[in-house]
Amino acid sequence: MTFKPLLTTLGALAICTALGPLSRAQEATPANFVLIAAGFAQTLPSVPHGSYIAIYVDAKSWHATTADRDIGPFLAAQQEKPSRSVVCLFSMDKKDAVCVYFDNASPYGFVALHSEAGKEFSADAATAAFKSTNSTTLTNTSHFRINPLPVTSDSGAPMTAFLVSAAH
Repeated sequence: MTFKPLLTTLGALAICTALGPLSRAQEATPANFVLIAAGFAQTLPSVPHGSYIAIYVDAKSWHATTADRDIGPFLAAQQEKPSRSVVCLFSMDKKDAVCVYFDNASPYGFVALHSEAGKEFSADAATAAFKSTNSTTLTNTSHFRINPLPVTSDSGAPMTAFLVSAAH
């Protein structure tokens, strides 16, 4: 995965006031999935708070993205299905990652991993670290600002990505 420099123009501003499965009134957009995942990541004591690079992978791009060195191991942790998607949040130094898995727009599990600088996350670690969750664990009311971020996979394909930071 390659990060391109963030432009000075700020993209869409989104505020998350309640987290959980997407209601019928909410759109199942990548931005909404990212907000749910960011809120959940903030509830984990082992995850440093700060800015994240969020990658959203839907069912259509799941298989093609498995070859990416950064996000591929997290996709390998779960079976590909037509109703599944995932949001992976990477710390800016790429030492920490939290991936929240969704099925039919409802979160059902997560992986939170830490690696040493320069080391890649492995599929074995992601599979071993998978934990189930349900919507009751996603009640954080933190606010986030998200901005679209140009990111490409290792193969050069564009990915749906955002810069996530706390709204002040």
